[in-house]
Amino acid sequence: MIEPAGWDDWHDIYQKAPLAAFFQSPDWSGIWERYTDGKFQPSPLLTTLPSGRQVLVPATRQRLPFGLGHTWHMAPAGTYGGWLPVPDGDSNASPLSSEDARVLLQELRRYCGSMTFRWYPLITDTAVPDLSGQGIEIQSDRSYLLDTSVGAEALHSLLYKTDGNMRREIAKARRSGIRVRRADSRSDWTAYHKLYLQGIGRWSNPPQHTYRQTFFDQLADMPDKCELWLAELDNLPVAGAVLVYGKDHVAYWHGAFDYEQRALRPVNLLLATIIESVPKQGYRWFDFNPSMGLRGVEHFKSRFGGRPYNCPVIRRTSVVLKILNTAGRWLNRAGMRRRLQ
Repeated sequence: MIEPAGWDDWHDIYQKAPLAAFFQSPDWSGIWERYTDGKFQPSPLLTTLPSGRQVLVPATRQRLPFGLGHTWHMAPAGTYGGWLPVPDGDSNASPLSSEDARVLLQELRRYCGSMTFRWYPLITDTAVPDLSGQGIEIQSDRSYLLDTSVGAEALHSLLYKTDGNMRREIAKARRSGIRVRRADSRSDWTAYHKLYLQGIGRWSNPPQHTYRQTFFDQLADMPDKCELWLAELDNLPVAGAVLVYGKDHVAYWHGAFDYEQRALRPVNLLLATIIESVPKQGYRWFDFNPSMGLRGVEHFKSRFGGRPYNCPVIRRTSVVLKILNTAGRWLNRAGMRRRLQ
C-alpha cells in the first residue's frame, strides 16, 4: 500500500542512499516547486513491498491547467527517478528483486494514474518488468556513464588515447586559446543563460520549454550541489556545462555552446577537464545523461570512454494529458513555445 511520506523522511532516506542521483533529492523537486510557483509539488511516497522491503519514491506532483487534475513525475524534467530503499540493516545495499519492482510499478500506476518514471541504472539495476497490457508505455533510452574510480592514469588514457580524433580535437581547443574554469559569480550564470538562448534560437524544432534565468539562479544558489563550468575564448564563454552532484554520482545535466566557435572544439576540452576533476572531488560516477534520442549527440558522448546503460522512460498518460500534450506540440510547431509560468 502506498502512502504519502514527509519531507524530512525524504531528506533522511536520500542522505543514506549511497548511489542516489541529485534528481532523486528533495532539493531538485523543491527547485521545480519554486520555479513553477507551486504548480509542481514535492509529494514523496512510501510503500512496503511483498518481500518486506520499504522504499521511498521521490515523487513530484504537477497540477494540470484548467483544473484538469494532476500528473506525477518520479523526478521532474524527465530526469532519473526510481526508488530509495529505507535503511534496514544490510538490505539497503541490495537491489530490489524483479518481483518487487513489478509490484511497485503496478502500485504507482494505480495510485498516480498519469505518471512519468525514468529508470535510474545505478539503483534500479534489475531489468524493467514486463508491464504489457497495463496501459503503460516503455520508451527505450540510454545514457553513457564513466566509472572514474579506475585511477588517474587509466582515466587519462580513456580520454586521450582511446579515440585518436578526440585527442587531436582537445589539443586543437588548447592551441586555439580555449580555457576552462568553474563559474564563480552570478554573472557567469547569466552569461551561460544567454549562450543557451542563442543556441536554441538555431534549432529547427524549438524545445517545448525554454528555461528562464530564474531556474539557473536557483542552481547558482546551491554551489555545493550544482556547478557551472565554462570554456572561454578571449574571456568570453563559448561553451558551458551544468553539473549536479548526488551521493557518488555527477550528472552532466545541461549544456550549451557557441555555434560559430564549434570548430575550435571547446566542448571536447570542457568535458575532458570536468571528467578529470570528478575523482579529485571524491565522486565515482560521471553521467553524460540521456541524449533525447539524438544519435549524433549520443555518439559524441560515447567517445569519452563511458559505457552505455539502459534508462528507459516508463509512462502512463491519461486521456486529458494526451490532449494537452497534443495541443502543446501543435502550438510549438506554430512557433509558440510553451512556458511554465
